[in-house]
Order: sequence, then structure tokens, then C-alpha cells
Amino acid sequence: SPADLAAACTAAAALAPDQAKGFFRERFSAYRVVRPADGTEPERRAGFLTGYFEPQLDGSLTPGPGYTAAVLARPDDLVTLGPGETRPGLDPALRAGRQGEAGFEPYPDRAAIEDGAIAARTHPLLWLRDAVDLFVLQVQGSGRVRLPDGTAIRVLYDGKNGRPYTSIGKLLVGEGHLALNDLSLARWTAWLRAHPDHARRLMRMNASYIFFRIEPVVDAALGPPGAAGAPLSPGRSMAVDSGLWRYGLPFWLDGKLPGQPGSGHLVIAADTGVERWLAARGRAIVEDGVAVRFIGSVRDITEHKAADLTLKATEERYRLAARATTDAIWDWDLVADQVRWNEALTLAHGHDLGAVVPQGAWWLAQIHPEDRDRIARSIHAAIDGTVETWTDEYRFRRGDDSYAAVIDRGYIIRDDAGRAVRMIGAMLDITRRNETERRLRQNQAQLDTVLQTMPVGILLAEAPSGRIVFGNPRLERILGHPTVQAEDRDGYGAYRAYRADGSPVPPGDYPLARITAGEVDHAELEAHYQRPDGSRRWIEIIGEAVKDSNGVTIGAVVAVGDIEDRKRAAQQQDILHHELGHRLKNTLALVQAIATQTLRNVTDLDAAREALSARLVAMGKAHDILLSGESESAGMEAVLRGALSIHDDGGPQRFRLSGPDLAVGPKAALSLALMAHELATNAVKYGALSVPDGSVVLRWEVEGRDRADGSAVIHLLWREQGGPSVVEPTRKGFGTRLIERGLVGAIGGTVRLAYPESGVTCTVTAPLSGLLES
Repeated sequence: SPADLAAACTAAAALAPDQAKGFFRERFSAYRVVRPADGTEPERRAGFLTGYFEPQLDGSLTPGPGYTAAVLARPDDLVTLGPGETRPGLDPALRAGRQGEAGFEPYPDRAAIEDGAIAARTHPLLWLRDAVDLFVLQVQGSGRVRLPDGTAIRVLYDGKNGRPYTSIGKLLVGEGHLALNDLSLARWTAWLRAHPDHARRLMRMNASYIFFRIEPVVDAALGPPGAAGAPLSPGRSMAVDSGLWRYGLPFWLDGKLPGQPGSGHLVIAADTGVERWLAARGRAIVEDGVAVRFIGSVRDITEHKAADLTLKATEERYRLAARATTDAIWDWDLVADQVRWNEALTLAHGHDLGAVVPQGAWWLAQIHPEDRDRIARSIHAAIDGTVETWTDEYRFRRGDDSYAAVIDRGYIIRDDAGRAVRMIGAMLDITRRNETERRLRQNQAQLDTVLQTMPVGILLAEAPSGRIVFGNPRLERILGHPTVQAEDRDGYGAYRAYRADGSPVPPGDYPLARITAGEVDHAELEAHYQRPDGSRRWIEIIGEAVKDSNGVTIGAVVAVGDIEDRKRAAQQQDILHHELGHRLKNTLALVQAIATQTLRNVTDLDAAREALSARLVAMGKAHDILLSGESESAGMEAVLRGALSIHDDGGPQRFRLSGPDLAVGPKAALSLALMAHELATNAVKYGALSVPDGSVVLRWEVEGRDRADGSAVIHLLWREQGGPSVVEPTRKGFGTRLIERGLVGAIGGTVRLAYPESGVTCTVTAPLSGLLES
């Protein structure tokens, strides 16, 4: 038992050499292993021993002069098959392969590998001197390599391509290059180096290719690890059939070994040999009723036995897989039209296997009528053609007469003539998957609708790359151009925006850039965006991070709003506040001046109070007119009628105003209103408005309005008529000075008062630009 063997090994470590014979007699029972006699010699024949060795080669971890042959590591797509294991479509004699696009396939042979067929799947471990040294390493399966600095590493077997091995010695002898009795490692390696063209061809005839791994040389006196996992000892380790003999068993070889003294040697089973299956048949030769010999034949059936074991293992795996899966697996004998189903047909689809008709017609009858003809044409096209696989989707009727959406995949097995004889497949219920995909599409459509119709621009980007993946139509309308699909944050420079101080916004300062870079989870920015048409609009950008279930930022979304109107409203509000303060100061100054001039040298306080009140009312009406509109100006006629309204007693044609529409600025409006008020006050007291039939004509016109140099002027005429005879006053009061100087002082120009007997006239000539100034 393993425990007994372990105990014996432990005890042996404490023995002296002269105690060895007693140790083996006490601990072991000896059995003779002999080679049976063949049909020609009744006596047993002597055994034949072969040896293997660990070559020592020169190599380097980097390529260069003198080191040209690469030792390759095991490829990442190499699949090594176990004893008796095979794959569909793979020759049972091949012991390795890989998964290709059309199924499992043989691994490339030596010639293809040397031509670079698997360069993307492997990498060099080190380089040897030449292809001959590499071939020697592959024949032996392992070796020790001396590096240029004198250190040594061990190169160990790590798999092979599964192709059959062809002896280089047999090829050299068969082509007559070397004699059999003259064949040795030194001779055939020397011949290959002397004939490089023949060498490449002959070595490529050995399709087998070995891959390696590297390990350090821990103890230079020990050999490479054997199958038992322990280092092999020169002259003491023996390879055995591990199915018959346990690793660690001692063997006594009764014979002489090359280079070894004596005729007997103790060796330990430490590595594995080759197991073969044989088929023997024969008959006994009987003479005088006694069997004197046995004549027969022995045939090597290892490959056939391996194929048989593989088939049984495959069938067992198929049986277990069919029971374990929820897929409805079917096996269709196309020749006999017999179909077998696994238990999943009942579990997944509710069909009683005992009631299922085991024929292809039953399966076809369960397919939805709208899908049936299409599927029948599809599968028969695959069967009648040359393909190996078939896949399609359809609706399959369950046991309760409802339908399941399924995806069905089948593998077609053909005979030597290419005729389909069998088909094996699996039917997977994808009803839930289709419903999930439908809901996802519906949700995506709803989300797309929301994003497309949102009143703000939306921009989505991946993290950490910053690649922009989406921009909605509203964003394009705000920015004035299509969304720039930048591949990274550096591409954000295509978006041109400026801060309030006029400085450009760097690409890394945009909220999308800061969030995808991992700086922040939330960011905001107001900027003046430069549109392609040259205009600029104020925009507001607000961004948030998108995180996965682990809290890692995987993207960012920003909302972009057009705040141009809001900015303008705020700016206008600031202007209004400033103007209001300015007007209030000017109004107070004007009221102060009017009050001062009205009350100066006053003798009648009641008359002064009445005059001051009337003047302030006129000024207030002018303010009302100015503040009643959205602009800072007022109409010429409105200003004048407002100032004259307090003097209009309702008589016919008391005031006749005419002239073009003109916008009057705030400075001119107040002065014009006060001037009209003073003229009307004097007319009420002394002039045309002091009698019932008197009237005032107030007319204005513009001269040179189309002049490019802005020299246009306005002429305004006040003329009283129908009143008493006029006498020019002997002195000028504040009212007269307000008429002559108020408007002229505000906007420039001249004012002339005249006193003809028919009525007072006042002529104003002023620059139009001064009248309109705001």
C-alpha cells in the first residue's frame, strides 16, 4: 500500500549501506519479471532496455548572433486530450487540438508552427544555437541550458501539438544518408548541420512539436522531474507503466548497463512508460493428445481501443449532460427517422416523453404554423447540403398549447460519402430573453423620446476615456452645430466657450471633462458659447457622474441650458436700477433748482406754491410717459400733450399739435415738458388761453434727417392766436428763463421768444441727435 511504501522509504533513510540486503528481505517480497517466449523460441528471451538522457545545450534569454532557434512556451489555445479522450471531427490518433471557427480542429504541425501559424498564441522562452539543438531538445523532451553568464536553467516539457512522431534516425537511414550501425546522436546532428537544406526538410517530416516551460536548476546533481514529481537520478530512475507499477517501487535489473560497472543494478520506478493494447489469437498444436506448442498472432490495437474508450466516454458525457441541462436535447437518426429527446422536453416544455412520437414529423408539427414552412426549408437545406451545423429561431408549442420562443442548434454527422446520417441538437427556450429584449427596446425607445424632446441639451460620455457617445437634437440647436463626437477629453477643444472675463474655457475645465477624469462627481459652469455663425450665447452646463454598482464612475451626463434671455434680463435689470438711481438724482436736482428759482424773491407765497406745484406736476407727467414704455424714450407728441393737459379746459381746438413721430430721450423730455408748461401757463395768464376763443398751434419738423453726418435739426414753433393784444414784458421771470435755457441747456440749440401783437411765438431749433439722446 502507499502507506507501507512510505514507511519503508522513511526507514531506508536511516540505514547504513551494509544493511541494505537485510532491509529488502525484511520489507519487500521479490517477484521475477520476465519477457514471454514468442512462437519461435519456447525459452524466454532477454529483455531490451533503452535509455534517455537530459541534453546540455547553450542558450540565451535574448536573441542575437549565435542564438537563433526559439524555444516556445505552451500556446494559450492548445487543448491536450487525456487517455481515451477525443473530440467530434478530430482524428482519434491525434492527442491535442484547438477550438476553431468551424469546431474542434487539429493543432498546426511542425512546418506550420515554424512558419508562424501560432505566433499570436505563444512566445519564446529562450533561444538555442540553432534548429538542430532545438530538435534534440524536442526529441528528449527536456534539457539543461547554459546561459552566457554561466548559469544554468532547466527546460521542461509542457505539452505538444498532438501530431504523430517520426524518427529522424529512421528517415536518415531510409534515405541512405547514414548506415544503421553507424547511427548515433553525434553522427546525425553533425550530418544535419552539414546539410542544412536536407535538414530542414527532414526535421519538418516529424510533424510532432514540443512546448516547454522553464525552472531553475536547484541541484545540479539531480535530473529533471519525472512523472512522479521527484527528480530523476542518472542510472537509478526507471520509467514504468504506471497502470501496473506504483511509483517508488524498487527494481533489480539483472544485466549490464552501458558505462556502469557490475552486472546488477538497483533502480526506482520514477517515470512513466508507454501502455499498449494488444489483441492475440492462436491455436494449440497437439501431438499424441498433448499440446506441444501454441501458434498465433499478436496485433497492436491501441488506437482502436482508444477510439472505443473515447466513444464510451463521450456517450457517458452526453448522457450526463443531457440529464443536467435545461435545454431540450434531441438525437435524430436521419436514416431511420428516429428522434430521441431528453427529460428537458418534459421539464421545460411540458411534453410527456411517453406520448411523444419519436419521429421528425412530430417535432415539425409542434412548430408554429407561421414558422413551420420556413424551418422545414431551413433544416432540410442544411441536411441536403454540405454544412456541419444548423441554427434557427422559431416558436415551439408547449404541452399546454402555448408557444415558447426557442433557438435551435444542430450538428450534422455525415458518412464517408458526405450524406447526412445523424443530427444532434439542443433547443433552448428564449421566451424570457426575447421578452427582456423587447422591454429593453421599449425602455430605450421611451428614453430616446425623452432625450430627443427635452427642453435642454443632453451630452453623454464614457469614463475614464471621456469619449462622447450621445448628444440630443436640442443640444445642436443651442450650440448651433452637430454634436462633436470627441474620442477623448482632448477633443473637447472643439467646443469653444468663454468665461465672463473673456478668457477661453480650457477643455479640461468643462464639467464633462472633470467628471470623467474622476476629479468630481458634480460640476457646473456658465459660459459664453461661440457658435459657428459668429454669434455668442450664454449657456449653463450642469453635470453628474454615472456610477456602477461598486461606486466606480463609468460615465457622465451633462445638461446644457440656453440662459441667454436670463442673462439679458439680469443685465437689463442692472441697467434699470442704475438708470433709476441716476434719474432720481437728476430729478431731485431739478426739483431743487425749480423750487429755488420759483421761491426766489417771492412776494405772494400762495401764488409761488401754485406755480411750483404746477411745474412739478408737468415734470411728473413727463416721467410717467417715460416710464410707461419698455424703452428709455417717449413720443414727442405724448410728452407735449402730457405737459399741456392741465391747461386744457375742454374748449374746441385749444391746442393743435402736428409733426412727425419722434422718440424723445429722457433729458430732452423733461426739459421739453417744462418748457411747454411754462409757455401754456403764460398763455393762460396773459395770452391766447386767457380768453374762450384763443388757441395755440404747436408744430415741429425735421430738416436733413437723411444726412449721413448726423447734422439733422428739429424746428419747433409755438404760436398763440385769438387772444388779447400782446405787449412784450419789461422783465424776465424764472418761467421765461426756464423756457429760454432749459431745453437748450439739456440738448443744445437756440430758443427765440417773440411778442407780436397777434400772439406770442416761441421758435426752437435744436440738433435732432440731442433730442433723441437717451
